Amino acid sequence: DLREERARRPDLAEVAVSTLDAFNLGLIREFPLDAGVAPGVEVLDEREMPVVQREAMERVFTGATGFDRRVLPELPLLGKSLSSLDKIAHAYLKNRLTWRRTFEERAQQLQGNPPAPRPVLRDRFQPVEGQVRRFLAGYQGRVPIPGRLALQLTPQGGSRDALDREFLLRWLRPELKKHPTGAQKFLAGVLGEYQNLKAVLRRFSADWLDSLNERTFAPVWELLQAVEAEYQSLKEGRGVMDFDDLTSAVTRLLGRAGEFAESRFRLEARYHHLLLDEFQDTSDPQWDLLKAIAEPWTSGEGLAAEEVRRVTRGRLAAPTIFVVGDPKQSIYRFRNARVEILGRTEDWIRRSLGARGKPPVLRWNFRSTQPLRAFVNDAAAAGADADAATEEAWRFRYDDHDKFPEEGDPADDRTPEAIPLAISVTLDHEEAARRVAARIATLAVGGVPLDSIGILSRRSNELGVYRQAVEHLGIPTYLVRGAGFFETSEVRDLTALCRFLARPCSDRRAVELLRSRLFAVPAGALAALRRADRDAETPFSDVLTSGGEIPRDLPAPDAALLRKAGRPVKRWIELSKELPPSLAVGNILEETGYLARALAGGAGGPFAGQQQAANVEKALQHLRRLERGGFATFAAAARHLESAAPDGHDGTQAPLQAAGAVQVLTIHAAQALEYDHVFLVDLNGKPRSGTSGLRVQEGDDGRWSIALIGQSSDWDIRDGGRSTSEERRCLYVGMTRAKRGLTLSATTTFKKDGELGATKGLAELLPADLWRDAALTAREHRPEIEWKRHRLAVLPPSDSG
Repeated sequence: DLREERARRPDLAEVAVSTLDAFNLGLIREFPLDAGVAPGVEVLDEREMPVVQREAMERVFTGATGFDRRVLPELPLLGKSLSSLDKIAHAYLKNRLTWRRTFEERAQQLQGNPPAPRPVLRDRFQPVEGQVRRFLAGYQGRVPIPGRLALQLTPQGGSRDALDREFLLRWLRPELKKHPTGAQKFLAGVLGEYQNLKAVLRRFSADWLDSLNERTFAPVWELLQAVEAEYQSLKEGRGVMDFDDLTSAVTRLLGRAGEFAESRFRLEARYHHLLLDEFQDTSDPQWDLLKAIAEPWTSGEGLAAEEVRRVTRGRLAAPTIFVVGDPKQSIYRFRNARVEILGRTEDWIRRSLGARGKPPVLRWNFRSTQPLRAFVNDAAAAGADADAATEEAWRFRYDDHDKFPEEGDPADDRTPEAIPLAISVTLDHEEAARRVAARIATLAVGGVPLDSIGILSRRSNELGVYRQAVEHLGIPTYLVRGAGFFETSEVRDLTALCRFLARPCSDRRAVELLRSRLFAVPAGALAALRRADRDAETPFSDVLTSGGEIPRDLPAPDAALLRKAGRPVKRWIELSKELPPSLAVGNILEETGYLARALAGGAGGPFAGQQQAANVEKALQHLRRLERGGFATFAAAARHLESAAPDGHDGTQAPLQAAGAVQVLTIHAAQALEYDHVFLVDLNGKPRSGTSGLRVQEGDDGRWSIALIGQSSDWDIRDGGRSTSEERRCLYVGMTRAKRGLTLSATTTFKKDGELGATKGLAELLPADLWRDAALTAREHRPEIEWKRHRLAVLPPSDSG
């Protein structure tokens, strides 16, 4: 009995459960002077950070901080447009705790070493001059004049060399693709020369972009340092920290054992046992912090070991550590999580504590039925075999101790479908979505609760197609943690309201407010107002600021609409002078019945109104947090809602308890969730690469590289298969969300001979014969296939497929 155990062990009631960030904040607030921070410091959350970061970037870019402006004009010449600098700066600020050391090391390497001369195109072609001449003489097509000039191999200026490079990249390199059937006609007799020249151009392009990247580093690093310094200055001026600051401060605090003796004694006397869960998602800075907490304990003494023995009545000789994690579920590399930290920690505990034997492994899967456990075992083992070449610390492993026990009744699937496993291979997403929707409809008819069905995808690009197909059958869906919060109509409406109240004399902002759903004045009425009041400089603003006064010759219906819109706004302007943005906006929404209209609206599905209302409340929370730092203007409120949108902070829509709807989400959003029936769709889709223009990545040699060149760069680092291993873990996470049924769906192409085309994305990580057999079975209209020891239903073509 828990009560008896608590009476016998009173220390059980002292368990403290928190996130690492919350733990850090508590420690900083308890020992602010030891940590070197101001007492009572507040923390910026993920909603507030982008606003302060944006302000820091704008101040640096506009010269308000005194930053050396000569750097900014240099960057476009080095291949960086000014419009991309904010993305680069934001990416750095977001990852600075992990990346700063790499940037500092790179800067030290380049210090005092001038960049190597830029490669020159003609210098690369001169060693193969004979091949160039044979190509020009034997090429059967018309060689454009820029092409002949580029291949003359005569000395040219820097600008001419750049033009030659750009032209040849567009013309020479893809020539075979442009003429796939007539390539021999154009390249008869000179195909070898063409291939050699193309290889020279590829190598030159890569070297040229690497050189550009090297030259770009110094000014960009100077800019990033200025932005980080200004960001730090703004935070200090407002008495706030962000979560990275907390991690750094606590790591420094705990690392000063001698200076921090009294505080550490109090900490160790309070905490006798440290349990770290979800450890596979740990980053290097977090690991440094955790080591700083636990390192003194590992000696068996520690500053408070005697206190621990006294408080625990001898049950513990010293504080203990318990780490829980699953390397197969480490899928947050894009957030700097490093799967090898789990193995590194195990080695550290062995060395420090003298632990022997293998760590205990929880093998039992309490979620899935026997057929699903068996399928995951075979599919994951096949993936592990294919990943064997990847470096040991990163590769996807599925050894005997990883396999789920398969005890249980194979028939215990408890689903309307005879077979709990299914597969679908189609040519397009529309047909794939119709087949998935049909199977979901069958499950629903069989009594499966809709909210126990999940449609999961590696990326969110095509999820809308699957939602539409399911809803077409009258089945509601809900997009869990759907992106695009800042682009929703309701947030845009609030932004328009704040923008107008910040500057009521602006005609443009008046139009934004009139067109918003607060008034929904049609464009025709605004055009009529413009025609009727030609002499007015700001006719739209005048209507709102005057309380609805309008020209006499305006058509009656338009006049009524504009008068109704203008009457309350004059009062709103006065209200905005008395109340902070969150209260003023809240009062205006209540007065206009905005939320009531949203909840009553039926368009967009049964949860659309609830979602809009929840998004409005989330936007108001944004404004309240903005106001915590002091006086907040409506201009600042509008910037807050606008500038947070592209930065990717908290861009998901407000969560709902959408009972009675099929749940639709990405695999990353589903990691801690489970569903009776899981549909893994769009398995052939590849995730989009980052678009920040800044890439920091560790190579297979253990060294880190920094690339500042955008997508046009040939820069590509060999990462020892780490990216593929992460995708294997992502597939594993998706499959193990299922409790009773799992359906795999991919789109692909078929060759002329009817064979299956190449698979990509997560589909490529499953055995090829599984997809091939599914495609062949579908063409033969057979209902199922056998793969290894498993039966999989093949989703039949839809009626319109």
